[in-house]
Amino acid sequence: MKPVDKKRREFLKATALATASVAVGTVDVKAREKVEPKDSWYGMLYDSTRCVGCKACMSACKEANG
Repeated sequence: MKPVDKKRREFLKATALATASVAVGTVDVKAREKVEPKDSWYGMLYDSTRCVGCKACMSACKEANG
């Protein structure tokens, strides 16, 4: 491996690590207020990018739809 390649690889590793640590430190998860469904509604919008894996949406769907 050339010295330039090694320096580049180390730089990319350090940059990726710094970016990941900043991204993890700035995550702010908040639940929105509860909205009661109206009779005229046909569906629900699901934003998977905000999912934290708690599965509350599944239990609420089961409760609402029997």
